[in-house]
Amino acid sequence: MSAGGFRTLQTKQVKHKDERIKLTNEVLQGIKAIKFSAWEEAFADKIISFRAKEISCFKVLLFCRLLTIV
Repeated sequence: MSAGGFRTLQTKQVKHKDERIKLTNEVLQGIKAIKFSAWEEAFADKIISFRAKEISCFKVLLFCRLLTIV
């Protein structure tokens, strides 16, 4: 895989990580409203979804790096 391919994968991973962190920060800042409205599960599902995307990109990136080492 080329350096450009790695850069693309890293960019995707960082994008997913940023989305997850942004949502996590919003949840922490608005925790009273979220608790009051009983939205904990909905926000937890969104955060888990972003984390799954981030991990998926990370796994592909690690696999590609492994292939370049061997």
